[in-house]
Amino acid sequence: MIRKKNITGYLLGTILCSLFLLSGCLSEKMDTHNAMILIEVVPPLKQDFNMENITVRLQHTQQPVSYTAVTDKNGIARFEVEYGFYQAQAQYKYQLGYKTLYINASSSSFVVNSRKEQFIKMNSVYPKSEQLVFKEIYYSSCKGATGSNYLRDQYVIIYNNSPETAYLDSVCIGFLDPMNAPSSPKGWEGLPYLPVFNFAWMFPGTGTDYPLQPGEEVVVSVNGINHVALGNTNSVDLSKPGYWAMYDIKANLTNQSVPAPGVSCMQNIWKYVGSSCSFSSVSPAWVMWKIKDIPFDEFLDTYIRKHPVNNSNTRYLTIPVEWIYDGVECFLKPGYVKRLPPSVDNGYSVLQEGAGSGMSVHRVIDERLSTPKRTVYLDSNDSSQDFIKQKPSLKE
Repeated sequence: MIRKKNITGYLLGTILCSLFLLSGCLSEKMDTHNAMILIEVVPPLKQDFNMENITVRLQHTQQPVSYTAVTDKNGIARFEVEYGFYQAQAQYKYQLGYKTLYINASSSSFVVNSRKEQFIKMNSVYPKSEQLVFKEIYYSSCKGATGSNYLRDQYVIIYNNSPETAYLDSVCIGFLDPMNAPSSPKGWEGLPYLPVFNFAWMFPGTGTDYPLQPGEEVVVSVNGINHVALGNTNSVDLSKPGYWAMYDIKANLTNQSVPAPGVSCMQNIWKYVGSSCSFSSVSPAWVMWKIKDIPFDEFLDTYIRKHPVNNSNTRYLTIPVEWIYDGVECFLKPGYVKRLPPSVDNGYSVLQEGAGSGMSVHRVIDERLSTPKRTVYLDSNDSSQDFIKQKPSLKE
């Protein structure tokens, strides 16, 4: 009996100890990994919007982890999340007569590292809708004749998405720093300008030399040649008359192909270093803009800046956000820090296949506004819904 009692006591003690340890482990795990976050979606200019039932997306900026929740009548969404770095985004519709406006909201990147409840406000902005938009971005390139990644056939397509004639004259394009989507903030966040990395290009003309009619598009390539004729059967022909190339003899691009006859050349308005222009084959962020209310020479003198955080002597051409016509954020997968603000792009397109996949991102057709005479593309300033992956439209 005594032995039995000792065994029973031993077992009871072991069980209690185990429960205690398990409880401690669970308590420690909860303390380490979980926190309550409240996200408030603030309407633009304190207008009287219905802020209930807005879907808020909370994205981990270093891992492919995301959460969604809907707002209550006060515009507040509640999340229980693991520790980490996050950014919140939302988009909601506002009906103005017959027209539907898409309103974007986004927070700055923030860290969750304690059990203390955090309250984050997201201010809303009206996305701009411009005549000219990026219709397609082919950046991943393809497998070449030797079976390795062939990275010389990148291109973008610009489209007139409006019912009126647009003019390409003095319209500029470039891609942002960092060249690849970053996994942590890089110091440019929240500034009223965007940093262009290494190269910027401009269509020539004096104002009305290069019209683009409603529903027309223009192809702009890095190397305006027939890549298929070189034995790259997975590639595209970028040598067709009427196409444009990012090529300027004054820029001394010795490692870049001279465009084929009939392909027009853009003007290189900014080059920091390099003998050829190429953009990320994994995750670029493209912008299109036009210089406003300032002479060109003064523009270069005013907007060339150093990095706001790093001590490097590297220079960047910076573009005021209000000049931007269109911008598209491209990710290899969810979990990166955005480079574009919500007024330009509140989301991101994803091409997980990566470099050499032979895929591109295409803007989605807006079936509500398209007619048999003119295709209209969705322009909600949220690439998560505006773009899908497809084969390049120029591939024959």
